[in-house]
Amino acid sequence: MQIKYLQPICRRYLQRSNYLSTSTLHAFRCRWQMFLRFSTL
Repeated sequence: MQIKYLQPICRRYLQRSNYLSTSTLHAFRCRWQMFLRFSTL
């Protein structure tokens, strides 16, 4: 009973954390590329 109730919550939490990590990684990559372009200029 508890496992069936907890599984979707864990799945939802994993998806949310995965989305947050990917979004932060994308933002960091964009900033890094801009920094590299400005440094080369």
